[in-house]
Amino acid sequence: MKKFLNFGKLKLWILILIEIFKRNKAGLGLVFLVICLLLFAQIKFKLFFYPNSISIGLIGTYQEHDLPIEVLRLLSQGLVEVGDKGRIQAKLVSGWETNNDATSFKFKLKDGLSWIDGSVMPSPILRSVTLMIKLPNLI
Repeated sequence: MKKFLNFGKLKLWILILIEIFKRNKAGLGLVFLVICLLLFAQIKFKLFFYPNSISIGLIGTYQEHDLPIEVLRLLSQGLVEVGDKGRIQAKLVSGWETNNDATSFKFKLKDGLSWIDGSVMPSPILRSVTLMIKLPNLI
């Protein structure tokens, strides 16, 4: 009957590996150091991959009125946004007013807004911007 494990050969292989480690301490230490540095860089700075990134592929033909929300978020910013607790927070406005039945909104834009190239928007352009929000009839 043949033995499943031959402990003599296993002991020989272990001794060979120990001898290799003894002879190549500097090289193996350097490899270990490089691996530790790369691991630290990945954890701290996310150099090699981003675990929280998502790639979205969109198929189809779109026009201005039916662009997916993912594309719209890349092209423009909203005046307000929903915060972590579900409350509306100002983003590009310094404040807003509503009428009593909340059908009309008047936004006050922040000072110093600029285009994507960094040029400041002149005030006549800001005065000419009108926003119309059509709300569905809820009653």
